[in-house]
Amino acid sequence: MDHDKTIRDFYDMEYSKLQHYHLENWRLSYLERVFRRLDLGNTDPDRDRLLDIGVGGCGFTVIEAAKRGLKATGIDLSGVAVSKADSFAHSYLDDDSRQRCEFIACSAEMLPFADGSFSKVCSISVLEYISNDIKAMDEMARITRKGGRIFICVTNGGFFLSKINDLLYDRRKMRRYRAEHLIEMYRRRGFVVVDLTFHAHLVKVLQYGLQALFPSLRDAKSSLWWSLEKSDLRNSSSRSAMFSITLEKVGI
Repeated sequence: MDHDKTIRDFYDMEYSKLQHYHLENWRLSYLERVFRRLDLGNTDPDRDRLLDIGVGGCGFTVIEAAKRGLKATGIDLSGVAVSKADSFAHSYLDDDSRQRCEFIACSAEMLPFADGSFSKVCSISVLEYISNDIKAMDEMARITRKGGRIFICVTNGGFFLSKINDLLYDRRKMRRYRAEHLIEMYRRRGFVVVDLTFHAHLVKVLQYGLQALFPSLRDAKSSLWWSLEKSDLRNSSSRSAMFSITLEKVGI
């Protein structure tokens, strides 16, 4: 069976279940990290533009970026995801903010944008699924302008916790990466490393286990949940289930 169709059908089904726009704690945590690493607090609304590759049905990165005055685009292989995200944007954003964002159904291996169209790019747990991740990296490099930044989060292939991560998040991971290898692949495409963060350490097992037992931990005001989250992010050990890299394009 066609790989892309298998992935698309799975996520079409998953995203069809979404009924409301809701920022769970894990999404709030990613928003803080993505916005900080991409320096979205110091952007020029007339020049900067964000692209989320694999935006998903919630569309939270694009919606929250548009809410803050930035032009933002989200792409996803799933047409249901794009439709859901667009409907959430219409219901959640005011008219001015809504006009700053868009959602497009397309493949990460063939992005419908001109060279250097974006100054900020993010991709959270997407490369693992893509049939041709090399082509997707080429496309990501192509549409990022010189001086632009990208934030990528992937499964860490260097430690057994990646298998636990599959159970916690999604068993359909197709590949895993080692940080040094992924960094080298982007270096060849004209990028330098700004930040490397290992996350999803063993404390994440405790965090999500307690969350399952005590649903109150899902509350955004849960001090325990955020304490565990900060503990995970303070841990610099590479013995983790995932890692995120932030890179800047300097040219080749």
